[in-house]
Amino acid sequence: MAINPEIQRRAQEELDGVVGNDRLPDFNDRPHLPYVDAIYHEVLRFAPPANIGAPHALMEDDTYEGYFLPKGGSSLFMCIHGLESFFFFLPGSIVTANIWAMTHDESIYPEPHLFMPERYLDFNGKLKDDSRILSYDFGRR
Repeated sequence: MAINPEIQRRAQEELDGVVGNDRLPDFNDRPHLPYVDAIYHEVLRFAPPANIGAPHALMEDDTYEGYFLPKGGSSLFMCIHGLESFFFFLPGSIVTANIWAMTHDESIYPEPHLFMPERYLDFNGKLKDDSRILSYDFGRR
């Protein structure tokens, strides 16, 4: 926020208008703080806590850009025989999502290297229905 004082000022104005100076905000205030919520979304998009997601094993064979990816996960095993060690892999593919690249995709987020909470607000200043928070990974749990 130090390099975006105008964003900080606007968020403080919104907080002061909704909460006032007598108390701290609580969850009941969240629907009335769309700009603060937009900042939350933009922080997670702009600087995700983890730039890559957790490794996932493929559940079925797949092909991506001409590369065959077999289902299952690769596993590294070490076998010790006497004084020698042998390493081998079991076949299968592990995929990891590049979350930073996904949250900086210009076709989805124009000017992705700018911090712009407004990208999450509609023309009326209401929070858009955008549930794409990729920062904490995604997929089956």
